[in-house]
Amino acid sequence: MTFTHLTYSHTDYSDIWPIYFGETSRYFRLDRNKFFAIEREDLRVDPSYTQLLYDESVTYPQRLYSILQQLDEDVLLFDHEDMFLYDYCDVDAIRLYWELVGDGVFDSIRLVKGGKASLVKSKHASHLYEIQGSSRWIFSIQPSVWNRKALMMILEQFAEHNIWAGSYTHL
Repeated sequence: MTFTHLTYSHTDYSDIWPIYFGETSRYFRLDRNKFFAIEREDLRVDPSYTQLLYDESVTYPQRLYSILQQLDEDVLLFDHEDMFLYDYCDVDAIRLYWELVGDGVFDSIRLVKGGKASLVKSKHASHLYEIQGSSRWIFSIQPSVWNRKALMMILEQFAEHNIWAGSYTHL
C-alpha cells in the first residue's frame, strides 16, 4: 500500500516549515509519497517533498482543486504546515482509516477531533466517531485522510467561496 501525504502551505508561513518538517520527520513513521503545495518553488522546502504549485490569485478551493488535479492517487493524507505533530502517530489507525476511505466506507476521516460536530460512535473502530449528517460542522480543514475525488467534488461545488473574504457557507 502506497500512502500519499499532501501538505498545503504558502511562503508567508515559511517560518514554521522547520518545525513542521522536523516534527513530521520525527513522529510520522510511515513510508509515503510526500507532496508540498505552494504558490512558487522554494528551496527551503524539505527536498524529500515534491513541490506542487498553485495560482495564489484564485480562491482557496480553486487552489486546492488544482493541486489535487496534479495527483493520481485515490486516497491521501491532507494537512497544513501549521498542523504539525507533537507525538508519534498511531500508524495502525492510519492504515485502518486509509482502508476505510479506500474501500468507500467514508469519504474522509479526520485525524483530530475538533469543532462542535454531532458525533456517534462508529461500528468500524472503537476509537472512531462519525459526524451526523445533520451537524452544521461536517467539513473542516484538519489533518484528514480523504478520498481525493470526494474532496474535489466539494471544492468544485464551493469554488468561489473564500473563508478569508467572509463568503463561506456552513455546509
